[in-house]
Amino acid sequence: MSCRITGISSFGHDTTSILTQGAGVEIIDDTFHVIRHLLEALNDVRKAELRKAAGRFKGLLAGKNFVLLARRAHVRGQAREALNELLGASRTLLKAHVLKESFNHLWSYKSKTCARRFFDVWVAQLKWSRLKPYHTFARMVERHFDGILAYCDKKVSLGYIESTNLKAKNVIRRAYGYLDKEYIKLKIIQACTPWMGRFHPWGWTYAHKILS
Repeated sequence: MSCRITGISSFGHDTTSILTQGAGVEIIDDTFHVIRHLLEALNDVRKAELRKAAGRFKGLLAGKNFVLLARRAHVRGQAREALNELLGASRTLLKAHVLKESFNHLWSYKSKTCARRFFDVWVAQLKWSRLKPYHTFARMVERHFDGILAYCDKKVSLGYIESTNLKAKNVIRRAYGYLDKEYIKLKIIQACTPWMGRFHPWGWTYAHKILS
């Protein structure tokens, strides 16, 4: 039986209505939105530290949002020095930053068992920590972990799915007055199929040769 894949860009929301559309529908939670929630958790930790900070440490925290949230490999030069100074001044931020960096390894696994083990170890590192936003994030990931595990089997390009969803939304937004749902489906297929939107002066026979 064939499997239909649905890319979800609303990680953290209820997907029950999608699963009830029919058998064979599989949810794949994309990396972008999962990591976005993790970065929000890290930023909440930074804000909490900023509220408690005083003196020189408060000056270190101010304006360091970008260097703290960016991938460490992408931070260079003076920005890297500022990041190292910031992490050296706060063990809480250091732990939060290390956990953020290590979480990216979750997407590299092809085995669901290994991915599950990695996440359990990652969550275990939160024990006895005061990183409340991270605990909230971990519970959210746990609720949607089936969608993350599905990514191990099908590492689809979810950027393409995001683009397709956007094109479909644009068609639907312009679809006022369309009475036939099948016609709307055809318009969405046309919008999402590059060659169908081009002018073919040689007719469909030439287009068929390109596709064959």
